[in-house]
Amino acid sequence: MRFRRLILCSLLVAAGPMPASGQDPALRQAAARVQAAWLVHDVESLLDADSLTLRLRGGDDEAGAIPRTQGVRILRGFLRPASEVAFDIRTVRAAGPGQAYAEGSRRYVVSGTSDPLVETVLLGFRLASGRWQLTEIRVTP
Repeated sequence: MRFRRLILCSLLVAAGPMPASGQDPALRQAAARVQAAWLVHDVESLLDADSLTLRLRGGDDEAGAIPRTQGVRILRGFLRPASEVAFDIRTVRAAGPGQAYAEGSRRYVVSGTSDPLVETVLLGFRLASGRWQLTEIRVTP
């Protein structure tokens, strides 16, 4: 666990600064945490809310609001065949009281291939007990 945190912190530093958005620093930090966890496929750290909504490309990978345990399993299967090249957060913005969104760009290579693919990843956050939690992931080609 300690080693995992060290890796995540190292990735945050290596990823560089988040785009300036004038938003709550805790929100930008939550987006950076998601970015770092995504890069190393640390699904357990990525999904910290009790339930979430997933919309992943492909028919079998789509689910509505689901329990965290099911979300971990689905997202782990979604990420398994890929090696991340980059995951850049483009924007982070509040959408109303206790709600926020971030947009990311994912570049990855599927195992057994060499051509990188690009997807847009939309992240939804809710403020719960004073902490921004990831509650929605939408992946589009």
